[in-house]
Parts: sequence; C-alpha cells; structure tokens
Amino acid sequence: MARWEHVTLRSAKRADPELASAYRSFTLQAIEKHVLGEGEKFAMAAFRPTYDQGVYGLVNNLGSVVVRTCLQPFEQAIFTAFSMSSAARRGSGRQVQADLLATVLRLAVLFALIALAFGPSHSFAVLWASYGSGWAQTEAPRILSVYCAYIGSMALNGVAEAFMHATADAGALRGINYSLVAFSALHSVTSVILVRSSGTSGLVAAGCVSMLLRVGYCTWYARGYFREASFPLSSVLPTPLGLASLAACAALSRASERYQLPDPGAAALRDVVGHLGLGCLVGMGLLGVLYKTERKLVSSLADLRRTAKKAD
Repeated sequence: MARWEHVTLRSAKRADPELASAYRSFTLQAIEKHVLGEGEKFAMAAFRPTYDQGVYGLVNNLGSVVVRTCLQPFEQAIFTAFSMSSAARRGSGRQVQADLLATVLRLAVLFALIALAFGPSHSFAVLWASYGSGWAQTEAPRILSVYCAYIGSMALNGVAEAFMHATADAGALRGINYSLVAFSALHSVTSVILVRSSGTSGLVAAGCVSMLLRVGYCTWYARGYFREASFPLSSVLPTPLGLASLAACAALSRASERYQLPDPGAAALRDVVGHLGLGCLVGMGLLGVLYKTERKLVSSLADLRRTAKKAD
C-alpha cells in the first residue's frame, strides 16, 4: 500500500508550477490574514483584565453578525465577478472592470457612511435591547460606537481586496504577501500602543487604522491596474445631496439620543423603543432619498444582478 507522503510528493511533482505558486501565495495570505485577525485578541489578553476582554468579546460577537451576514457573501460575489472577467485585461474589458469596481466601492462607501451616521447614536439602545441594561451600563456602548467605524472600514477593505485578489498575477500576489507581512507587524505595534493608552476602544481603533492602510494599498494597486482605463476616485463618492442627507440623519439620531436617553442609567423600555423606532423611520427616509439620488448606482447593481443570473 502506498504511503500518504508518497502520494503527496507524486501529486506535487505533477502539479502545474504556476498553479502551485498561486497555491503557496494564497496559503501564505490565509496565514497572514489569520494573524491580522487574531493579533488583537492576543493584545487584549496581554494588556487588559478579563472584564475588558469579556466586554470586547460581547461587542465583537455582535459586530461579527453584520460581517457574516452582509459583508462576507458580498465579498465572495465580488471576487467571483472579477475572477470571471479577469480574462478581459485590455481595452474595453478593462474599462468594464473599472466601472464594476467603482459601482461596488460606491456601495461600500454608502454602507460605511450609514454605519457611521446611525451606529454611534444607537449603540446604547441596541445593547440595552439585546443584552439588557446591565451590559448597556458598561463600556460596551462606547466600544460599539468605535466598532461601527471598524465595520465600515472592513466593508471598504473587503471589496478592495476581493478585486485585488481576483485580478492579481503571480508578481502582484508576491507583493500582496509582502504588504500583509508589513501590515501585520504595524497592526501588532499599533494595537499594543493604543490598547495601553486608550483601553479596549484603542484596540478597535487600531483595527480601523490597519484596514484603512490596506485599502490604501489596494487603491494604489487599482490605479496601476487601470492605467489604460478611466477610474477616477471621485466616482466612488455619493452625490452631494446623499452626503447632506447622511449628515442630517446623523444629527437627528444624535439629537434623539440626547432627548430620549439623557440619563442612560435611568433608561426605560419606552425610551429605548422610541429612540430605535425613530431611528428606523429616519433610516427608511434616508434609503428613499438615496434611491432617488443614486439612480445610476441602483441601475448598475440591477444590471450586475441580471448578469449574475445569466451566468448561473
């Protein structure tokens, strides 16, 4: 009977060298991303008491619901879409990719801005309704407020890296691996510094910094990739009316929190429900405004959905 290591060696010798190189690159990326994702937990364990670790775990689990249900499927769909179109690397095909990236990045920017507009002013109410007043009286609402910015940065980074990984060649993949090593080291240093100076909120802020740096690297890669196509960064920003609406919603949400929840320690069910209800109404109004002001984005997403159905 052939031993397992013999089968593995023979299979490796028959493997396509280019495919084996890509496999090694993606394996290294997976390890580096695991270090990036888990490094903050080591910093918490090393520099914060167990109570703070529990509060961070609560907020992280609550925020990961959004990541698992919204961001991960979206990123996988984007990776598939760019992988299918990566054969068209010149001419009009490259412009199609640029238009697609601008569309999905604009959607990610809107998602991040909505999280920033509604998240901080509703963090206390969401924790109060989800886990009770006990957890809402801890540091968790403040950490969750910062975590909203982290979720927004993860949305931007997820879209940008899905595009980059789907279109990168062997040389670009090596550059990505080197950059992840640098980002891992920088994230570790930043996490230690901020967690010691600002506590658990500083750890979340370090994650935001790391995500935004990775977005910057992806932007640099995209600018080089689309040298032969038009890809203005202004194309990923919402319309002025949309930005004004987001700012107004953020101000209304903040005013509602101050009016209905002036004293978090004395918050009652009626106050929490009233604040959340008003937030839902304001959010639906915002979606209506964005639907009117972002018709081009809505049309592009509809075309993308029809294309995906035809591919299936």
